[in-house]
Amino acid sequence: MKISANGLSEMTLGTVQLGLRYGIANTLGKPDRGTACQMIQEAIRMGVNSLDTAQSYGDSEEVIGDCLRQYPGMRDGLAVTSKLVVQTPDGAPDNDFQREITGKAAESLKRLGIGQLRFFLLHQAADMYKSGGAVARAMEKLVASGAAAGAGVSVYTEKDIREMLRYPVFTAVQLPLSVFDQKLIDSGILPELERRGITVFVRSVFSQGLLFMEPERMTKPVLAEYMLPHLLQLRARCREIGCTPSDYALSFIRRLPGVTSLVLGAESREQVQEDAAMFGRPPMGDPEYETARRLFAKVPFDRIMEALR
Repeated sequence: MKISANGLSEMTLGTVQLGLRYGIANTLGKPDRGTACQMIQEAIRMGVNSLDTAQSYGDSEEVIGDCLRQYPGMRDGLAVTSKLVVQTPDGAPDNDFQREITGKAAESLKRLGIGQLRFFLLHQAADMYKSGGAVARAMEKLVASGAAAGAGVSVYTEKDIREMLRYPVFTAVQLPLSVFDQKLIDSGILPELERRGITVFVRSVFSQGLLFMEPERMTKPVLAEYMLPHLLQLRARCREIGCTPSDYALSFIRRLPGVTSLVLGAESREQVQEDAAMFGRPPMGDPEYETARRLFAKVPFDRIMEALR
């Protein structure tokens, strides 16, 4: 598997499914801890050296930590990114933010059984706006302490990315992109992130599982009206060119500039194998990329997600 210049594999194993029942198309539920460890082992065997978790992902951090304690050799070269939600209120002094962030980083490290996070991300971009940059200042001290090699933000919008870029401490971003959700491609922000050397993790590559839903299950009005026609169009296109929808979606994102690693979750060891194997195939070529941009440019994905929430 391709490794980026900063040492991260092109695939990051997303672990929300290891701590919670998660995903619109999830049929297997949350795996038991033995299965979860097998999934982590399989990802590493397939060349993945990056894991994504969060303090709000149920017991995901503990699950990862249990596995790493059983097989300590897996820690070698493994990069673990976690996320926190800052609960200190806006207007509080800097020391309060520093105390909370330092404490939460220590809790994550203890649960994970590792000495350093690769990145510690703000799970909510709104936390950047608190107390005139107090959170960024606290993150600077955290990185200086060595508890995390870097800091970053999980975002949804171009506005939040622009805010993040105001603070040099934030050197990583996690953002949503898919063939059905192209708004951040349209914004032109990706080349700028690449120029600035920002590590870019892309989530929701498979449109939060909608890509895998059978058409007959799309009975909710918002899905039937706004998603189903595009899903059927994607499947028809895949039949024309001889690929699977997951291959199409993955190769589309891999074609984009500045993307460091794709965060892919899984429900089983077999899904980990299938996901990792797709990275052995080439990214989408220019002609098909332009076709995908044209065919799926108008999917109202934000509207769909809001209705489903």
